[in-house]
Amino acid sequence: MNNDLAVQLNVETWEFTEYLLSFETNIRYVDVQKSDNPINLSSFWVVGQLNGRITHVEPLVP
Repeated sequence: MNNDLAVQLNVETWEFTEYLLSFETNIRYVDVQKSDNPINLSSFWVVGQLNGRITHVEPLVP
């Protein structure tokens, strides 16, 4: 389960989007921050179990 990717599933289209993290870890907790603007994508926070890092992941393009 150690990886440097976080994967998002769109349940309407069944498309997966992969986000590259800056470190390899085992993610057990994810907090999604939904955007108020429907054009913008949501961002999320992840907590790494192996290294104790907290990372904010934001998409670069909608």
